[in-house]
Amino acid sequence: MSKQVGSLCYKQPGETHLPAFSKEGIIIKLTFAIKLDAEVIREMGYVRTKVIIGDPQRVKLEEVQFLAHSGAFSSAISPSLAKNLDTRPTVETELTMGDKRRVKATLSLAYFKLLDREGVFQVAIIDVPEPLLGVTVLKGLGIKIDPCTRKLEYSRPYGLPIFKTCTRSYN
Repeated sequence: MSKQVGSLCYKQPGETHLPAFSKEGIIIKLTFAIKLDAEVIREMGYVRTKVIIGDPQRVKLEEVQFLAHSGAFSSAISPSLAKNLDTRPTVETELTMGDKRRVKATLSLAYFKLLDREGVFQVAIIDVPEPLLGVTVLKGLGIKIDPCTRKLEYSRPYGLPIFKTCTRSYN
């Protein structure tokens, strides 16, 4: 049985919740421990999922396990995976990592398909321990991570967002 309050998830029984507070008393991070064979600490906002990734023209496709991370802006793949997919680098840039390090990375475009949604998004080509699925792809496809079930789910109807503009006639 789980109970959700706002965007925080409280599960019972046998779980310990470890909130971290800012100086102002605001919860900035919530970790929880689950008693399995050994004590395992997991942070909310992470989930591993299978993704079909390929070059933008969808000539070469591979099913790859990604770490979907709601705290990561960009998606990232290793140079070897980028080479297998024949992705073409478009630009070199500098990225700020979660620990504030700045690293050089190559950006490219890649085709992503998860659940039943697909699109072409920017991806960083950088040495990573495992492929990383950031919020640009998740939001672009209308998918979110449910922190209680630790699964991906739809956040909106599928399709590109439509922006309504107003025009004014000056007669």
